[in-house]
Amino acid sequence: MKKCAQVRLAQRYYDGELTDQNMGLFQEHLKNCSECSAFLCDCENVAVAIKTFADVSANESFIVKLSEKFLIAPKPRLVFSSYFNSFYFFFVFFH
Repeated sequence: MKKCAQVRLAQRYYDGELTDQNMGLFQEHLKNCSECSAFLCDCENVAVAIKTFADVSANESFIVKLSEKFLIAPKPRLVFSSYFNSFYFFFVFFH
């Protein structure tokens, strides 16, 4: 099955990110392209499905425990930073 080269524009079309001129050209393209039309239909189906999801909330104790984990979690260390610091030390003191 041959892939349509214009399908990359379909998401931008759906999101309203195309210029007016490109929007018109893509709408003309949609009249003859079943692949792009199907992709846009899938986009709409996903958007509708997402809107039907129920809101999820966490109880207060979970939020407190999660916040505590972030406060005590070790901070990431840059490996390259320590490497360059030791290199600088070597260069300054031994050359």
